[in-house]
Amino acid sequence: MDISEYRTQFSSFNSSLELARYQKHVGLKSQLTAEQPFRDYSDLFSAAAIADLKSQIEQTPSGRETEQAALAKLLNAARRRFAQTHAREIEHELDRCESASGIKWKGNTISFRQVLFTLAREPNKTERDDLASRWIDAISNCNDLRAAKFDSLNNSAAVLGFDSYRRLSLETTGSSPDYEKTTRSLLEQTESAYKNALSNLAGRDFPHVARDSLSFADLSFLREIPWVDRYLGTRDVSQIQAEMMAGLGIRFDQKRKIQVDIEARDNRNPSAASFAVNPPHDVRVAASLENRASTFLDSFECLGQALHDLWSSPERARRYPEFVFSPDSSTRRSYGFLFRYLGCDPRWTLEFISGLSEEQATQTARDIGLNLAININSLGANELCLQDVRDDDQSANDEEGQGYADLHQRAVSFRRLGELCLIDLDVSQVPLVELRALAFAFVLREYFRIRYGYRWWGARKAGDELIDLWDTASRYSVEELTSQIGFGELNFDILTETVKVALIGAQKIA
Repeated sequence: MDISEYRTQFSSFNSSLELARYQKHVGLKSQLTAEQPFRDYSDLFSAAAIADLKSQIEQTPSGRETEQAALAKLLNAARRRFAQTHAREIEHELDRCESASGIKWKGNTISFRQVLFTLAREPNKTERDDLASRWIDAISNCNDLRAAKFDSLNNSAAVLGFDSYRRLSLETTGSSPDYEKTTRSLLEQTESAYKNALSNLAGRDFPHVARDSLSFADLSFLREIPWVDRYLGTRDVSQIQAEMMAGLGIRFDQKRKIQVDIEARDNRNPSAASFAVNPPHDVRVAASLENRASTFLDSFECLGQALHDLWSSPERARRYPEFVFSPDSSTRRSYGFLFRYLGCDPRWTLEFISGLSEEQATQTARDIGLNLAININSLGANELCLQDVRDDDQSANDEEGQGYADLHQRAVSFRRLGELCLIDLDVSQVPLVELRALAFAFVLREYFRIRYGYRWWGARKAGDELIDLWDTASRYSVEELTSQIGFGELNFDILTETVKVALIGAQKIA
């Protein structure tokens, strides 16, 4: 194997795939044109290529740590793509089935994939419940294909020597099963504050909705924190981001420039998203076309990810594209979460959201903390559910589906239906990747607080350190980075404490 040529092709494949995702998101293409890259670069993820990569690792001297780490990422990426490639035919059938599952609602037909987006923006609970009921009825039409997809992924994983696709995913993303105990502890320690926050929210903003009547349809809506729109939804996000970048001393020029798309087009996804098309030379952000509190948070998350891509070392990206297009996205995602949840600190909110009183800043920080808690509890519930569903039967029978629903409801406090099991437990996604990213994001925040004070976002040295971290792209895992900044082993302790403090509004401004 010519490893240099393999890396060149690997980079081209990922760039092509990311470009296709970008074009679909902003409405330049009506369909996701991902098939061409998979056809053009299919040899990259064959069993023969995987065997060659293993041989490359074995032949690499032990002293060449960077090369060994890079080859390991290439191997892990090839393993996951091997399984996904073999499931693509079923994936196409599933896409076609879902596309045909139009849902009649309010005189219109809503596509299968628009339902969650619509639920999130429907203020009337009765209407949300009605749409959710219609969606549930449509789900069963495609469940056989979802089960077949999981079977295909598991069969491919078995070919590679893994018990299941979940096991393959855990290994290739660096997500140790040992986090199970940590995840359970996180949910248990934040349970009281979380449920009290939900009850307080219902009493304050939704007096007609009892906490024990909340369902998965309401979960989509509450994730959007619409009651905070009056504070965040009317703000100029780009101006606030520019002010914060100036405080950190992070400057953009022709070499370091994010391409931002704000054009309204037919079929455009209105949400914000970032795309690493060819880092660091081609980094794109699709700006949100909505003025909402949730899109305010999304925009900051996209900024953090884009900066990670933009400041990656050009030389490192050229020599080791696997550090840019890493199979473990937790490092990249952690910077997105670092920026997304800046508002959990009322000091930041008071400084950058003009016109707020200290009481309003504290309440806004608490509400953003609830958004964080809902996301964490949903991820934690899915992770525990994945552990409970038998690894050799990811299709999840009716009994397991109900068990999943019960576990999910206990963790998230929203009634769940077993029929959603196959959709929620999409084994191509690993909840631990996001949980690890969140854990490191708040470890990094604590590190900056210790070194530069609570207003670390105004310290240029903090900006310098961020640029140094971004320069390495995803060369290091979040576990390695935690150790490098002197915090030992990565755990969820700081994340747990952050959630508890944010939910009870105990964060001081002075």
